[in-house]
Amino acid sequence: MIRRIGFIGLGLMGTPMTKNLLKAGYQLTVHDINRKALEELEGLGAKKAPSPKDIAESAEAVILSLPEDAEVEEVIWGKDGVLEGGRAGSVLVDMSTISPLTAKRMADVLENHRIDMLDAPVSGGQEGAREGNLTIMVGGKPEVFERI
Repeated sequence: MIRRIGFIGLGLMGTPMTKNLLKAGYQLTVHDINRKALEELEGLGAKKAPSPKDIAESAEAVILSLPEDAEVEEVIWGKDGVLEGGRAGSVLVDMSTISPLTAKRMADVLENHRIDMLDAPVSGGQEGAREGNLTIMVGGKPEVFERI
């Protein structure tokens, strides 16, 4: 079972989702450009990471909750991105709402690096994230879904 999770994107949805992961007992490392959100989560028991690369180096699964395709691509392919630190056998779960073409391209690139991916956009808004009852529509390999 996966216990070490990295989470990138601590906005309106990501912050409450990370709080629920901490409450559930997961070891959580977080990254965002918002220092205030990082400090809040660190105070609740999460570890801060300076980059997506650092998240990917230490996590069994990396979850993204980012606003648009451009941010997702930067976090994956950019300098100090997930691909620079990703380990074979780890899983990337993208909960961002991005285009299907971007998700497919990302899955193909990750697969070439032996990193599994689940495309998992959410529905339920901030309240659903706070309450821990989001609807998650997951696409990917069934065996990867079962691991997560």
